[in-house]
Amino acid sequence: MAYVRSSKGDYTAFQRGLGEIAARHGISNWEAQPVTYYAVGVGLKKANLSDVQYETFKRNFAASDYSKMQDIQEGYDATR
Repeated sequence: MAYVRSSKGDYTAFQRGLGEIAARHGISNWEAQPVTYYAVGVGLKKANLSDVQYETFKRNFAASDYSKMQDIQEGYDATR
């Protein structure tokens, strides 16, 4: 959430940061885990982005992969 609010859309840096966090917790191949994308959706909702910002971040972070975008949407929708 904090990264998205302060970022200028650097998705590569965001992914690198997620990878570093995952590595500290002994998680490898986080990119293949649906829960990763769900959690990103939760963070995006908490970041209170505009609709355009949200859709742009979702599409770019998921590399337009439908199932990953769906996981992000589920996390986003589940968050108040």
